[in-house]
Amino acid sequence: MIDGISKHAKERAAQRGWSARELALIRDFGTETSSGMIFYEKDRRALLQRLDHLVGVELFEREGVGTTTYRPTARQQKAESRSRKRR
Repeated sequence: MIDGISKHAKERAAQRGWSARELALIRDFGTETSSGMIFYEKDRRALLQRLDHLVGVELFEREGVGTTTYRPTARQQKAESRSRKRR
């Protein structure tokens, strides 16, 4: 679970079907209020724009650590897709 969330908040989120990742999204992309964070429609739109920017980006990992990133060409993506189908 994400850091900085009380046991009570974790339990309530679980009861409502909200995952740790969803709570992290609210904290990272929501709007600050006097009592915490709220996730408005404008925050959702901003998040979707950020996600659109990430489509096709590849993160390479070794032993669970991200080592580099890049955006493969359409040709490289197609070749990777074909190799996955053969597996």
